[in-house]
Parts: sequence; C-alpha cells; structure tokens
Amino acid sequence: MLNDDDRRNVLTNARKHAGKPYLLNVDLIDFFHAISREQIVAMFEGKPFQFKKDLPDLLADLVTYQGRLPMGTPTSPVLSNLACRELDEQLSAFADDMLWVYTRYADDMSFSSRKLIDADKVDSVRAIIEKSGFEVNQRKLKTYGPEDDKIVTGLLVTDKVTLAPDYLPRLDDDIRQLQNVLLIQNEQGQLSTRWVEQFKKNIMGRLNFAGFVLKRHDERYIDLKDAYYKAINPPQEEFGAVSWRGFPYNI
Repeated sequence: MLNDDDRRNVLTNARKHAGKPYLLNVDLIDFFHAISREQIVAMFEGKPFQFKKDLPDLLADLVTYQGRLPMGTPTSPVLSNLACRELDEQLSAFADDMLWVYTRYADDMSFSSRKLIDADKVDSVRAIIEKSGFEVNQRKLKTYGPEDDKIVTGLLVTDKVTLAPDYLPRLDDDIRQLQNVLLIQNEQGQLSTRWVEQFKKNIMGRLNFAGFVLKRHDERYIDLKDAYYKAINPPQEEFGAVSWRGFPYNI
C-alpha cells in the first residue's frame, strides 16, 4: 500500500526540499509546445514502447496539434514527462554531483542545497536545459537564501511544507466577497450568473487544495469550508424580491 510520500503530487514534490537553506526555482517557457511531434514519434519508437510500422506516427498525430504537444489535454502531462526523461537524468546527475536535491513537477524545476547556489551553478543548469531544447523563463528564475520564504510548486517550504502565507487570507477574502455578491443577488431575486458560478468553482478548488495540504481536520480549513457553504446558501426571505425573469406568468 502506498503512503503519502510515495504519491507524486505538489505536496510530496515540495517535501523533498524541506530543511534546505538554499533553493533555486526554474520555470520553462511554453513547456508543452517546446516538445515537437518528432520527439513524440521518437519516444514511441524507443524504449519502453518500441512500437513498429506506422503506429508511432499515428499516435503522434493523435496527441499533438500543429506539430506540438497541446496544453489542456490529459495526454500532454504524461507524454511531456516521458519526453523529459533524458533532461531529468542530466539534471539529476548534475544535482547529485553538487549534493543538491532536484525535482521537477511539469515545468516547475526546483534545486535545493545546504550550500550557496551561486550564479555559475545557475548558468550550468540553464545550459543543460537549453541544450535539451527548452527555454528558461528568466522572469520566474529565482534563488532563495536561508532567510527567505521558500516557495516550491506554490507551497511554503521550511523544515516542513504548508500553504503560502497569503493563501488562507486571500481565500477568506474571496469567500466574503462571494457571500456579499450572493446576498445582493438573493435580495434582488436574480438568477445565478455564469461568472458567479465560475467564482464558486474557483473557490471550491482552492478550498479543496487547502484541505489536501492542511488535512481535513484542520480548524482553519473547517472554518473556511463552513464559511463557504454559508456564503452559497444565503437566507431565504419569505417575501423577498422576485426576479421578473423567473416569475411564472402562466399561472
């Protein structure tokens, strides 16, 4: 049976860097689009697949668009990981030589160390990445020192891993905003609107993520969950406003 640390997700990814005073985060530009159809064909022709005849070309046509891996499809994350095996091996070997910890979650790469990660080492990482056909997003490349709040795949990493400092306050603010909007809609008798429904889904996704990281018995998560369900179930007035759009004219 798998335990939590055996499962590959943003939480287990970030945990590998806990307790390290130095961190380097690297993000790639257009990660999926940087993987070409030709690379996918070669991947299906090689190990572990070793498909024969026309099958690699057929499969590559099914999973690429305009010669590239597309964003948003369920196949692209898995195929991108397979296509990055050689890059991961090279970066892992470099990290091992430096006594670093290396992880990659999609296009988020993190390197942590007990010693300073200097500019020369950052340039070496960049050179390995660019030689593999990817481009580093310079705006999101960031190094952290012992006194910095370290963020890995959206999570705060110290000696343990938890949510970023502003995560719960921002979620609380959005739940309050949702409650105010729904109260106004309820008073005016409005039917639900598309953007409000999307806002509710966004909040619920972030709330579920908080429960995943903090665990469901955490009081902070429970309080926010209760506030959310209170917000989406405003009190019903016996003689409240009625929208003309929903009035039963055929009575």
